[in-house]
Amino acid sequence: MERRALLKLIATATGTAMFAGNAFAYKDLVPVPLSATLFSKNDVALFNEMAEVIIPQTDTPGAKAANVGETMAVLVTDCYTPLLQKTFKDGINTINTLSQSKYGKAFLQLDGKQREALFNELDTEAKAANLENRVWQGVETKQTKSVGARHG
Repeated sequence: MERRALLKLIATATGTAMFAGNAFAYKDLVPVPLSATLFSKNDVALFNEMAEVIIPQTDTPGAKAANVGETMAVLVTDCYTPLLQKTFKDGINTINTLSQSKYGKAFLQLDGKQREALFNELDTEAKAANLENRVWQGVETKQTKSVGARHG
């Protein structure tokens, strides 16, 4: 199944059912100004570029066109604990550090193939760490490593 189709299916199946009342009132909500978040315009631009690697523009707009970077800034500010905010910021800094050490350039200076290769490498590392720590889809399990390996 294509990633976009899956995301639409998940949103339709869960989000609309859980938040339908609020969704209809969304147009009446005042947007959160970037100045009310922990992030700058440069941070949002970086988040948009990173998100575009995951949800690229095809025949439909990608993450950058949807300005998911601004949404990330608001969600991290409003919904994350201070520890998770720090973890998020550290993670973004780590991506830039890895980009610099692997390619000699900041993430924003990488071409599309380099960005994708870097994210694939990070994804492989994350899956291995999750398997090692017996975490499956963000939830700690009591599965053995051999059982978890089938899901990897």
